[in-house]
Amino acid sequence: MDKKVRSSNFELLRILAIILIVLFHIQLHGPQTRINDGAFADPVFFKQLFLLDAGNTFGMIGNALFIMISGYFLVGNLSVDLGKISGKLLLEVGFATVLLTIASTVIAGRSSDLSARNLVGFYIFNDEWWFTGYYILVVVIGKVFLNKFLSRLEAKEYVGFLLALFAIDQFHWSSYIFEGIANGIRTLMIGVFFYALGGYIKKYNPFSHVRLYILFLVIAATYLLRYISNYNITSMNIAKYLTSEEQYGFMQTIPQFANHDITVVIVTVCLFELFRRIHMPSSKVINYLGKSTLMIYFMHENDLFISFYKMDSWIGTLSEHVDQFVLKWFWWALVGIGIGVLAYTVYVLLGIACKKCRFLVVKE
Repeated sequence: MDKKVRSSNFELLRILAIILIVLFHIQLHGPQTRINDGAFADPVFFKQLFLLDAGNTFGMIGNALFIMISGYFLVGNLSVDLGKISGKLLLEVGFATVLLTIASTVIAGRSSDLSARNLVGFYIFNDEWWFTGYYILVVVIGKVFLNKFLSRLEAKEYVGFLLALFAIDQFHWSSYIFEGIANGIRTLMIGVFFYALGGYIKKYNPFSHVRLYILFLVIAATYLLRYISNYNITSMNIAKYLTSEEQYGFMQTIPQFANHDITVVIVTVCLFELFRRIHMPSSKVINYLGKSTLMIYFMHENDLFISFYKMDSWIGTLSEHVDQFVLKWFWWALVGIGIGVLAYTVYVLLGIACKKCRFLVVKE
């Protein structure tokens, strides 16, 4: 996007995407870590777990939204600057790595119980934050050949390409074949699909005649079907447990979602279209928060912060007070987002300082 004029409705969508990702990671590293130790081994507890089931879609929806936004602005741009995009990613990853290593060391020096902290080391530059690799690979595919290929397609051919790519990725056997070629190919394929779909929506506006309330209804109906499906499965498991057909006791599970899950696809497309229709003036605050989303991702998803999530008493709160659980969930998300925005501000100020002091390093 033009760095002078940013579309605040899409920056607002970026903010929503990172909120969904943060919420997902908090529940993934907080309450869900207690599944294997028997915390949910009681049939009366299953209704509360539907909240976590819905939350498990959040991270993948957030991932897809970021890819779609990039596709919306980059597919029609045949002069994408890969150096600029890659440089931004590398600089922010590097800054986050150094900052977290220092913060982890300071905390270690002040803590009497190091076993309660998962300390962060400089190795996280290479071993953490999978989404950055996923994102840059999709963008490189777009720059190298996909953008040119899509620009030559007529509307009908474009739809055919999207449907074929989507079908291959969704059907079990075809996706199994591609996943056998290399681990992660299926995720990459759905990323390319979201990227290309974003470009298609920008070029042809296919949902322009769909009424606004239909988008909300589709989202609600999708989650309702998930609820019914999980309720039926859990009810069957409880019935087996009560009739002693299950010899190994009762263990509740929370469904996990992949980036290609049909629920993720449907909700992502609906949310993207909802925010695309928002007409709002450019907001400096929203634009700034939108630009800080990458740093928010780095700062909240690492071993140091994961150790803090695990310290909270999630299970008791979820069992007795669902409303308090939700408040706690969003409070931790607010903390993670706030730290990420603060870190991004330091990153920006440091960048300005480095530019002014450039003469100390580089000969003019």
